[in-house]
Amino acid sequence: MRPQQNLPSRRSLLGGGSLSQSSVGGSAAPSAAAGPPPTSYGDYELFLAHHATQGFSLAELGRVRALGGEAWLAEQLQPELIDDAACDTRLAAFPSLTMTGGQLWQNYLGAPGGDNVIAGELRGATLVRAVESKRQLFERLIEFLDDLLHVPQEQGALNTLRTLYDRELRTHALGRFEDLLVASGKASAMLVYLNNVENVAGAPNENYSREAMELHTLGAGVVYTEVDVREGARCFTGWTTAGPGPNLGAFQFRPLRHDNGAKLLPGLGLVLPAGGGVGEGELVLRTLAQHPETIARLARRLLSWFVTYNPPQAAVERVIARWNSTGGELRQVLQEVLSRTTVALCAPWALPKLKRPYHVAVGLLRQLRPTDSTPGFRGAVQALNGLGQPLFGWLPPNGYPDSEGAWGTSVLPRWQFTDDLVMNRVQGLTVSNTALAALYGGVGRERVGQRLNDVLAGGALLASDTAEVQRYVDAQPAFNLQVFREALALAASSPSYQRY
Repeated sequence: MRPQQNLPSRRSLLGGGSLSQSSVGGSAAPSAAAGPPPTSYGDYELFLAHHATQGFSLAELGRVRALGGEAWLAEQLQPELIDDAACDTRLAAFPSLTMTGGQLWQNYLGAPGGDNVIAGELRGATLVRAVESKRQLFERLIEFLDDLLHVPQEQGALNTLRTLYDRELRTHALGRFEDLLVASGKASAMLVYLNNVENVAGAPNENYSREAMELHTLGAGVVYTEVDVREGARCFTGWTTAGPGPNLGAFQFRPLRHDNGAKLLPGLGLVLPAGGGVGEGELVLRTLAQHPETIARLARRLLSWFVTYNPPQAAVERVIARWNSTGGELRQVLQEVLSRTTVALCAPWALPKLKRPYHVAVGLLRQLRPTDSTPGFRGAVQALNGLGQPLFGWLPPNGYPDSEGAWGTSVLPRWQFTDDLVMNRVQGLTVSNTALAALYGGVGRERVGQRLNDVLAGGALLASDTAEVQRYVDAQPAFNLQVFREALALAASSPSYQRY
């Protein structure tokens, strides 16, 4: 890192090189020493601007306040009705995004490195959508599903098939969870990643069966046994996908590779007679999706993702009730998760969540709106590698963690990215003086700290962090846009900017 001259020590501002529970908050109910919940939990519209988007922006907060929280949420829950033409125009730079498997095979895979081009276009498109799409809640949900039903990009087949999988998630994201789970299980990327293409009668491969129970639905060690895993794997024999050619990525069921014998899954209460064919695997997935333990686990996980790490049981029960009354339609479940009543139930227990590196980066891009000379924030995509959260780069099947312990051990990469972005050292990205002047808004030197609090967090930064930024500005012999730029970098490195 190249610190700016005269900038105060960020180590002294943040109290060290990590974000510990004492500085960010843990997962239990707050103690008196922890202080009140963060400002956003007591202001529903501000809460939505932070928690239901891919990163707070002052412009989005203005829209939430103008519409009212409930109306904004209702709008976001119908993303298909939102005009997103500006974002769609940028996405046109990534032609592979909308191609069928056969078209990908024909247009990209005949040349060396074609799969890397496809993978790069998906990464660029993902960041464009996160920063620029008006369908912010939908993008936030897709990130959640990417981790729940996780498939990474890897060299070779998954570089290509991951683009088709992204489309499957987006198609089913707001429908019934059981339909989403079946679509995920039949998706070529999942079939390849968890080795179900190798799952044949007489030599069952248990990988997908196990992860469908342990990660995608019930949770580790809940209800199911090793017998269920083994018998479930037999149900999925013959589930495979078309290889290179005009049908690349299409689901295929091969009866000759399927175990046609009777099957018993005692933990799931399933007794399957012989000859069930492809429907056996579908029945297993729908049974898993409808199980009370799955519903309870996903209700809590949705609340943890969108609201706070440790939601109270009363909030969980509300989400479970909505799930059961709607057959697990995620559009309506999400409405309950983010309702004013549910958020208010969580507020007394809420401690601020720690932003993941991706959330930090996307939030800054949404707030600063740098000009981008590349098709899709290429410099920021590369910077995410250094931040420790490369897009689609988590190789284990459990997806990127959403916990303080996973991300709070070091702030140095965050400082590095913040400095580089604000000081125009990220490839292709420029925060111009004109853009900086607009952020400053002519409020006067004495109000710079509060102005940055408003721009970066809607007033939700801690007063102590805002005061530290203002002290830095006041200590400079003269005030100009360079000082404002330095103050901006400092504010975006503060402890309370790292949480929401």
